[in-house]
Amino acid sequence: ISLYQHMLEEEIMRLKSTGTGNQKEKIEDWAPQITTGIPIMIPETYVRDLGIRLGLYKRIGDIRDKEGLIDIKEELIDRFGKLPGEVENLLSTVEIKAMCKTAGIDRIDAGAKGLLIGFRNNIFANPEKLMDLIVSSFGTIKVRPDQRLFIEKDLSSYDVRIAAIKQYVSKVAAIA
Repeated sequence: ISLYQHMLEEEIMRLKSTGTGNQKEKIEDWAPQITTGIPIMIPETYVRDLGIRLGLYKRIGDIRDKEGLIDIKEELIDRFGKLPGEVENLLSTVEIKAMCKTAGIDRIDAGAKGLLIGFRNNIFANPEKLMDLIVSSFGTIKVRPDQRLFIEKDLSSYDVRIAAIKQYVSKVAAIA
């Protein structure tokens, strides 16, 4: 629901900007797409009330910094108990999304065989440093013809997948 709402808001903003001739987008006006194949949700067994769950999804979707993430995590533990794995994954995805915005990454596709990273408008702020990163990671990071990075790695375990995404996104964000 949060994703649908966000996509709807993006489309409305796009239509408004097209109508006024204002083509510049602010950094807040876009959101990276992250596909991990990992369950990310608030299970009904953890928060039984649908209204509360939907409210939590909205609040989690609005988080923009590390402090907000820590606050919501503490609140969830206080109100509902130990976090299930799906909620941990959800919060990790929100953290990754914030790092992606800093790095200019607009898409991440992660699967068992590796990680694919795409940049917003196929532009990276610091291409020289990115090339240095690719060269220093010889064989692990490859540039595809569509200008996306492919990191070849065994990511069949969910925990390893989340950790690898965080590791590589933080490396790219550090040089952006």
